[in-house]
Amino acid sequence: MSDRRYRGSIARGLEEALDRAARRSWDAASDRIVVFSDLHRGQGDHADDFRVCAETYRRALDFYLAAGYRLVVLGDAEELWEGWPKKVLPTYRELLETENRFHTAPGGRFIKIWGNHDDLWQYPEQVARHLFPIYGELDVVEGIDVTMTAADTVLGRIFLVHGHQGTGSSDRWGGISRRFVRWVWRPIQRLFKISLNTPATDYEIRGKHDRAMYQWAAGRNDLILIAGHTHNPVFVSKPHVETLERVHDHLGATPTERRSADRLDLEISWARDEAGDDPPDGPTRDQSCYFNSGCCCFSNGDVTGIELAEGEIRLVRWTAGPFDPDGRVIEARDLSSVFAGLNAS
Repeated sequence: MSDRRYRGSIARGLEEALDRAARRSWDAASDRIVVFSDLHRGQGDHADDFRVCAETYRRALDFYLAAGYRLVVLGDAEELWEGWPKKVLPTYRELLETENRFHTAPGGRFIKIWGNHDDLWQYPEQVARHLFPIYGELDVVEGIDVTMTAADTVLGRIFLVHGHQGTGSSDRWGGISRRFVRWVWRPIQRLFKISLNTPATDYEIRGKHDRAMYQWAAGRNDLILIAGHTHNPVFVSKPHVETLERVHDHLGATPTERRSADRLDLEISWARDEAGDDPPDGPTRDQSCYFNSGCCCFSNGDVTGIELAEGEIRLVRWTAGPFDPDGRVIEARDLSSVFAGLNAS
């Protein structure tokens, strides 16, 4: 598919998802929100990309729960292309129950959005069957259209969605893709103990998709898009090179990890170019309309996310190892300035 047709397909998918999105209103000064995506929780075996990040994610949840944050899980929380809910959910029952503490907190502080790898949750009967025993009543939505306010003044809109909408493999051919992953790819992962569900692969495809999502948001010029899906942390429309470099530095010396490092070298080179002052077909520094939460299944145990708190939008990274909540913020911008930039462009 040509780049133009691809961008058109993604744009149509996102527009349709925005039309279907649930409406919310948050206050930039008083509300605290953290957004995580792409956990890909599996069955705890070698095909489970979340295993090495589970403890990091748990510590992050404990912090956000105590600090009064609202938790948004932005799709692909469960890896249901590789496994069935009856095997995936029990593996991480304790973590799910921690998420439920956000759900049962006063006012309800949990929003679950479905992605392409857990699109089973778009069906209320499946949510009732599998998730009700953990969360009780729970609405899983495709996206949320949030009006951000400050002191009763509307700052602007934020659209939170997984971001797979409009892609052939995830949207139109999802059933075929699920069967391939479940019956072909998963046995290969288990047999050879390999994981390729991180930003070490398909950097060209993921970069193409990041640009398509950015261009859709930039074309509208009336909202901020926060997505996941590509596993690529993006802040103010730029790939976050430092995070990719950290993943690279923690890869080991096994043949699989060396191949991953070689692919990640290419992605880091692309990301540096994309983050330049004037990358071809890419965003300029003033067009800060697109953010990506990255993922919670990096091979080094790190997880990344987006925070909206104290009037700021932040890219955060929780690292495996010593617990250091004060060091989690790696970039931050004043949210009102970001919205002002939309209006000025």
